[in-house]
Amino acid sequence: MDKSLGIEIFNLQELFSRIGIIEQTSGGISCASIVISPQTITMKLFVAGLPNDFDDTDLKEMFELYGEVISAKIVMDRETGKTKGFGFVDMKNKAEALETIEALDGAGLPRGKKIVVKEAEEQPPRNNNFNRSNNRGFNNNRY
Repeated sequence: MDKSLGIEIFNLQELFSRIGIIEQTSGGISCASIVISPQTITMKLFVAGLPNDFDDTDLKEMFELYGEVISAKIVMDRETGKTKGFGFVDMKNKAEALETIEALDGAGLPRGKKIVVKEAEEQPPRNNNFNRSNNRGFNNNRY
């Protein structure tokens, strides 16, 4: 492992055999061909500044003008059921997603709003076990 770069160098033959794309045969090694290009990698976008009357369909249709959309989701407030004004769009093609960011980031919408479009950042997993115990809020250990 090269600690200065923080990367681990793998024996590709061993790695490919682990994930099932290479096989050891009596005649040698058989390998499936893999082509990964930036155009085939998906990208999740963060979109903010959306109007209150926007729904998932509106968001998807807006982004489909720029490329293939896998999904579009506007984040809703659990208590009020109203939009929080931001959402996420998964685009199938990274190159199209980057072009979409350039085209839409800072674009004006009706009523003078400007939207923010950028690559979504991965959030660390939440700890959903906050203050959960078997005593359900009662102090059973007080005596």
